[in-house]
Formats: sequence, structure tokens, C-alpha cells
Amino acid sequence: MVSGQATTAMTMRRRLTTLAAVLATAAAASVLAVLLASGPAKDLIENLAVAAASSFASAMAVLAAVSHRKRPGFAPFAALAAGFALWSIAEALWAYLLSATGEIPFPSVTDIPYLAGYVFVAIFLFSLYRALHQPFENRLVAVVAAVTLEAFFLNFFLIQVVESTLGFSQPTDGDWLLLAASLAYPLLDGILLVPAAVLIIAGRDRRSGGLMGRLSLVLLASGVVVFSVADTGFSYFALTDFAALQDEKMWNALYAASYVLCAGSLLSVLLEARDGQKPGIRKAAAMRD
Repeated sequence: MVSGQATTAMTMRRRLTTLAAVLATAAAASVLAVLLASGPAKDLIENLAVAAASSFASAMAVLAAVSHRKRPGFAPFAALAAGFALWSIAEALWAYLLSATGEIPFPSVTDIPYLAGYVFVAIFLFSLYRALHQPFENRLVAVVAAVTLEAFFLNFFLIQVVESTLGFSQPTDGDWLLLAASLAYPLLDGILLVPAAVLIIAGRDRRSGGLMGRLSLVLLASGVVVFSVADTGFSYFALTDFAALQDEKMWNALYAASYVLCAGSLLSVLLEARDGQKPGIRKAAAMRD
């Protein structure tokens, strides 16, 4: 038993070392690229960095789905892979349109894959929520807190929508589209925020996740929270001060960080799946249970 525990501990150290190295590299390649970008090509570099980070998360999601093709959890991971694939397409389109037109493409055709991606990511998050072993009381506290917070922000955005509408002397179709898109993103982010809040609290429990380990849960949920913060902030300025969006550095850094966190979570899932195939680890896990 001691030997099995030592093997498990050593495997965990290797897993954490690998994960830390990959996340540090990804963060340096994307988040730092956004923060340090300057000069005439600043916007292009920032958006390409975000697109690269989203592609990294998408690739990890596809690999995670493939690793579960003969195991429980394939359908949720396949949904997550579809969601991240749509978001990576949207990020690439955003970078292209911004480079081609020199204007912030919001709202635009990029919103189609962006909004569609929410459906698949929500399917995955609620699948994780249903698989939790956490006592229901803790889930209820997290759900109430997340819903209350989202209700506050939604009411705040509704007030901004009313003020913006009154500020239009003769609203055009483009104005109404801007209002709809600016309200849709915070609302959808709130739908993701509820299970994400539960998952972060559940990450304290040793047996919290039926589909993912504790570290994977916390990384993924943190990525979703950061993504929601970026979306909410971006939508707010789209309604109140659209000119301020011309400098996307802060939002791009948050988006890139969120994708890196999600990619790290899925890499952790892959490492867990790999280590779970080793006889020594399976035996130690069985003895521990």
C-alpha cells in the first residue's frame, strides 16, 4: 500500500510539473503577447494571440473527447469540443475582420459562432454539475449566490439598454442589433457562471467531480469566470463608450487567460486519463477507495 501511495504521489508530481510547464508556456505565448504588443501591428498581434489561445483550448477539448470515446463522459466532452471549436472560429474571424476593416467587428458575423458556442459549453458545464458528488446544500448556496450576482448585472445592463435606447434620436437597425448583442452576452455568461461557481466550490471536495479531477474542475471553472468577466466588461463598454473598445488590450488579455486556463484544465484531464491506464496507479486508486 505504501508503494502504491508513493507511486500515486510521484505521478501527481509529474502531472503537476507537466501542467505547470505547459500553462506557463501558453501564458507567455498568448497573454504576454497581448500585454506586450505595441506599434502599428498591435491589434493584429493581440487578436492573433487570442485566436491561438482559443485554438489551443479547442485542440485540448478534441483530444479530451477522443480519450473518452469508449468511456463515460464522451458526449459532454464532445459538446465542449464543439463549443471551443466554434469560439476558435469566431476568434479567427474577429482577427481577420478587424485587420481587414480596421473597425471593431461588433456586432458582426463573428457573433454567430460565438453565440452558438455557448450552447455546447453550457451542455458540458451542466453535465459536470449533475455529476458532482458534493452535498446539495453547498450547491444550493453557490447557485443562489451566482444567480443573485447575475440578476444584479442583468438589471444593470437593462438600465444601460434603456438609457442607450433613449439616447438614440432615431434608432437604426444597427443600433438595435448592438443593443441585442450587448445584452445577449452577459445573459449567456450568467448561464455559464452558475455551474462554474458550483464547480469552484466543489473543487474543495476530494471526490467532487464524476468526470474531472479537482484541479481540472477548478481550472475550467476559473477560465469560465474570467471569460464571463471579459464578456461582461466588453458588452458594458459597447453600450456606454464604444470608442473605448478601440483599445482591446485588457479584454484580449482576459480572453487569452480564460482560454489558457480552460486548455490547462483539459490537459489535466488528458494526463489523468493517461495515468489512470497505468497498473500501479489503478491499483493504488482501488486500494484508496
